[in-house]
Parts: sequence; structure tokens; C-alpha cells
Amino acid sequence: MLRRVRWMLLLAMAVVAAGVGWVYWRERELRRQSHQAPPPPLPENTSAVAAQWEYEIKSGAQSRILIRASRFEQSKAPPVIRLEGLEMEIRHVDGPRYDVVRSPRGTFSQKEGVLSADGAVEITLGLLRDAAAPPGRIMKIRTSAVRLDVQTNRAWTEKEAAFEFGRARGRCLGASYDPGAREIIMEAQAELEWEGSAGKPPLQVSASRVLYREQSDEVALTAPSRLVRGAFELRGRDAFVKLNEDGEIERVETTGAAGTDRMPGRRLDYEADQLTVHFGEKAEVRKIEATQGARLLSTAAAGATEVRADRLYLDFAAGKSGSELRHALAMGQGRVENRPAAIRGRPPQPVRVLEGEAIHMAMRPGGEEMERVSTDGPGRVEFRPARAEDPFREVKGHPLTLDYGRENALESFRAVQAETRTVKRGRDGKPVETRTRSAELLARFDQKTGALEQLEQRGAFRYEEGPKRAQSERARYEAKTERMELRGAARVWDASGVTAAPEITLEQKQDVMTASGGVSAVMQSQGGGGGLIEGGEPLRATAERMRVEDRNNRVLFEGNAVLWQGQMRLRAQRVRIFRKEERLEAEQDVVAEIPDARGGARGASSQRVSVVRAPSMVYEGKGKRALFTGGARLERPSITVEARELAGFFREESASGRKETRLDRLDARGAVVIRSEAKARRRTGRGEHADYFLDEERIVLSGGNPSVEDSEKGITRGAVITWFGRQDRMIVDNEGAGPAVSRVKQKGR
Repeated sequence: MLRRVRWMLLLAMAVVAAGVGWVYWRERELRRQSHQAPPPPLPENTSAVAAQWEYEIKSGAQSRILIRASRFEQSKAPPVIRLEGLEMEIRHVDGPRYDVVRSPRGTFSQKEGVLSADGAVEITLGLLRDAAAPPGRIMKIRTSAVRLDVQTNRAWTEKEAAFEFGRARGRCLGASYDPGAREIIMEAQAELEWEGSAGKPPLQVSASRVLYREQSDEVALTAPSRLVRGAFELRGRDAFVKLNEDGEIERVETTGAAGTDRMPGRRLDYEADQLTVHFGEKAEVRKIEATQGARLLSTAAAGATEVRADRLYLDFAAGKSGSELRHALAMGQGRVENRPAAIRGRPPQPVRVLEGEAIHMAMRPGGEEMERVSTDGPGRVEFRPARAEDPFREVKGHPLTLDYGRENALESFRAVQAETRTVKRGRDGKPVETRTRSAELLARFDQKTGALEQLEQRGAFRYEEGPKRAQSERARYEAKTERMELRGAARVWDASGVTAAPEITLEQKQDVMTASGGVSAVMQSQGGGGGLIEGGEPLRATAERMRVEDRNNRVLFEGNAVLWQGQMRLRAQRVRIFRKEERLEAEQDVVAEIPDARGGARGASSQRVSVVRAPSMVYEGKGKRALFTGGARLERPSITVEARELAGFFREESASGRKETRLDRLDARGAVVIRSEAKARRRTGRGEHADYFLDEERIVLSGGNPSVEDSEKGITRGAVITWFGRQDRMIVDNEGAGPAVSRVKQKGR
């Protein structure tokens, strides 16, 4: 039993030993299988390698740069870290935003403090760390070979770079970014493009260098710079671009600028030493400010308009096809030149040139045609003829306003404190200059032909044309007929005389002047004269109406006409003067008063007047003869002569150093009756013909059985009776017809 028990104990011990051995072997095998192989040795000059590496650069307690990489490798000499799967956060110290740089690989030089991303690089600027902060604009830059200074956070590349910023896209050669200053520099060959809204074309910007200041939303372009949006183009030297809060272009400033804006039917060219372009909400041009040598040229189907000034301001409005010019303001030595286009069926239009210190130009909707051009202060406009036969016109005013119709056809023209100058070809082919002045001026033009139609001037009107002058309160000129109407205290004068009347009309084409409403005129002597028009004495006249023709050589007075020259006076209902022919004609109720110191007692010097009345009269200055017809009557002191016709003959005499015209003799024909009365003694002579010699007071009666009846001596008859008024005697000559017959009146019978 004992032996059996011992055997069982030995067997149990063997089983236990086998179990323990199996467990040991099992555990050793498991440990062997689970134990990793030791890492291979590090490459030469490598101090460390790692995966999912992260590195943080702080400024005090604040994290400034965080660098992550999927693989990290650090070399010993030089101490450089090589990274793969690079991602870097650059945190803004002044806000909740940060920038991210991503690249497949890069290196970090600990000695230089520079991180280099050698492969393709994507930089995202303006990401938001705080979700509660207001959203901002994010910029993405794609490039290669980027360098980053970890001390300053400045990143740069010399390779080609492309970027996105809201609606903006661009590219350049070489770029840098400074997050501290928040500035991006595009070093060369910079091109930017702002995407248009609502189907509008993009705005393209190019420059040799671009500086973008993110904090102030400013872009600086280095010459040469260029902006293009559809048909709008702006070229210049250095330029400045201001962005709004939405990243849209708000304003562009440039120097040495020139630009073009093309629209259907219209082209706009402008240039200036300094130019500022303002854009609207949809990045469309809203305003252009040009200074120093500013110039604008608008070309359309209706013609071309050029504007020059020290400063030029252009206002635009949104139209169907883009920005449309609505208003232009030229300041400082402004000049607007409008050259109408040749239109079929319309004569050539004059070139219009307006000058002033402040000129406004308002455009019709569409921006192709002008609606109004005006000046704020003094201005001057020229109408330069398109044809040699057309007149040149110049108008000055304070201010001036020109209103236009369709196709830039001038409708009207206004001026205050107006002065005009017109130069046209005269009848002899030589230029004739006309000048006017007035408080106000209004000109109207023919819409079909564009020619001047009517000109009205008001307030202290003054007119000059060669030696001719005129003035009135109002004036109206009809260009087609060349007719000028003067109203209100009108007056016209030249070397030949002066005419004044309430209304005067000058018909320049026919060379006719008419005056009405009560005329007063003075006609200067032409140097000869005699008879009723004394040499050296002006002829004065009044009448209801007056008409002057043939360069003042033919004059007509109508309606209670009165003419006088010294003491000589003529009255009639109608008087015609032919100055070249020295001829005067008077009709209806003619009364001529002829002063004469002769007559009366011998040696008498008292002034006497001969008055002749007749229905009509004709005076011939060359023959010094006046013929009164239709039943004439001469009235002198103490004597009257009546006849169907009465001819007066004059002569010139010198007295007191000047020439005087005297009535020399009278020739009376047809039913002659002569009456004389002196000292209660009456004589009456009758005959068919009588010659009256005034110096001698001698009357010769003949024809028709002449007779003289004396209240004291009776009747004397004969073939020819000579009557001496001063000597109180008569000579009767029967000329062989028989003895003279005298019937002596006896006293008391």
C-alpha cells in the first residue's frame, strides 16, 4: 500500500512538472511571438525622426505659429527639420483670425528661423477661430517654393502664384505676405480679375507690381497699370485701388492716365495727369475725376464732342448695356468742342466751341447725345462755319446755356450779359463784322438744318456793323431773311445820319431800314446840295414812318412828315429823298418854308420866310430847282403867288464864312394869280405865266391877257406886264399887239 501510494506521488509530481514546463514553454513562446523587433539604426547625420509631428511657436503665453507634419526628420548638421504633409497655422495677434499654409513637404531651418515649402503650396488667409466673430473675407494663394520667417511670420516666393479673394482672382510672378502688416505684395506681372455680378463682365487689373493692404482694403499698382471691364479700359502709371467692405472695387486713382469706354453707338476716350475712377455696388463706373490736363472725347453717330479742362468730373449711371455718361463738369479753363457728324439730307453743321471756367454738360439717357451745355460763370462760344459762305459767330455771356435736341442738333442758346460777334461775307466779297450787346440773349435753331433761325436780345441792346450803330430795349433777328427788328427807344445811326423811333426794322439782305411809331431822323449833308438841302447843314425830319434803301441813298418819310434844314422847313404826308440824284419828292399837303432876308424896304435885313403850298413837289438838287404842282401857292410877306405849277430856282451864296441857299426866282404857270398888299393898298396880277425875281422884287406877267388890278390906280392890261414891287411901278409891253390899256380908278368913284 505504501509502495502504491509512493508511486502515485511520483506520478503526480511528474504531471505537475510537465504542466509547469508546458506553461513555461507556452508563456515563453507567447512572449517570443509578441516581442517587437528593435528599431533599425538612424541614418547618418540624423538625430531624430517622428510621425504626426507638431511644433508650436509662442510669443509670451500666446500661441503665434503652430506647425504640424505627418512625418518629421531632424538632421544634425546643419540643424534642419524636414517635414512631409506640412500644415502651418499663423495666428493673428490682433483678432480671432488665422492663416493656414499647406504643402506636401517642407524644411525648417532652426538656425535661420525660416520654414521652406518646396512643393506646391496653398495659403489660406483670414480663417476664423471664433465662430461668434463676424465673418470676413478669405484669400487663397496657390504657389510653390514658399519661404516663411517664423520670427516675423513673413512669407514669400519667387515663383508664379495664383490667388482667390472673394470674387477676385489673380496671378503674379513672385509674391510675399506679411501677416503683421497684413500686406500682400505681387512682385511682377500681376494680373487681377474681379468677377462681375448679374452677368456683368469681370474687371481685370494688371500691373508690374501690386501691393494689397488687407487691413485698409487698399491695392497699390506699380506702373504700368491697366484696368479693363468689358468695353471699359483705364491705362496709367502708378495706381491706387480702394476696396469696399465686400471686397468690391470702390475707387481707383492713377497718374498719367488714359482710358476708353465703348458702348453700342458711342465711344468715350479720356486722359489726365491725375485720374480717379469711382465704382458702384456692382463694380460699374459711377464717377471719373480727372485733373491736370484733363481731356474727354465722346464719339457717336451724331458727332464728336471733346472736353478739356484743368479738372474734369464725369458722372455715370447704370444703363441697359453698362455705365452711361450722364453729366460732365469741366473746371478751370474749360473747353467743349462739338463737331456734328455729316448727316445725309442735312447741310454741314458749324463746329461749336464753348469756353468757360465752369462748364456743365448734361447727356440724354444712353449717354450718346448731349441734352444741355452751360456755364456757371462767364463763358464764350464760337460757331465755326462748315462752309465758306456761312457766317462765323461768337457769343460771350455770364452765364451761357445751350440746349440740344436729337442727334446733337442745337435747339436753343441763352446768354446773360451777352456780347456777340458775327463775321460774314459782304456783297463785295470782303468780310463784314457785326457786334451786339444786351442784358439777355435767346437764339433758336432749325432742327432739320441746324442753322440759326431766330435771335432775340433784351435789355440795353447795342449793335455795331462797320460804321453803322443801333440801340434799343429789345431786338429780334430772323436769320433766314436777315431781318432785324428793334423795339423800344430804337435808334440807328452812321456817318450819313441818325434815325430814332419806337420800332425800327433792318432788312440786311435787301439793305432796307424801316422805322415806325413816330420817327425822328437827322441826315448829314453829303457836301454838295443847294436849294432845300443846304450844303454843310444836317437835314432833320420827323414822320410816322420812314424807309431807307440802297445804302441810305433812298429815303421815304410817310405820315405827317416834317423836314427842316436850318430855318428851311418842309411838311408833307409823304417825302422821298434820292441822295445820289440830289432829288426830293413830296406829296399830299406839301408846305415848304424857305427863309429869306430879302424883300421889304431897300436895305432891310429882317428875316422873311417864303411859304409854298402844293399837293406835290419835286426838287432837283443838281439843277437847284423845285417844282410844285397840282395847284401851288407861294406866300411871302405882303405877296402871294398862286398857279397850277410853281417852279423855284435856288442859288448858293457865301455869308459869314458858310454857304447859304437862297431862292433866286419863281416860275409860275397856269392860272397865275399874284396878290400884294402894303399899307392898305392891294394889287392883284393875273396871267398864264409869271416870272418872279426875288432880289429885285420884280414880277413879269405874260400869257392869257395878263392884268394887274390896283386898289388905288385901277386895272392895267397888256401882253407883258413887269411889276416892280419895291419901286411901286409897272411896265406894260404889248409886243406889237397894240397899245396898253389902263383903267385908272378915279377918286370918289
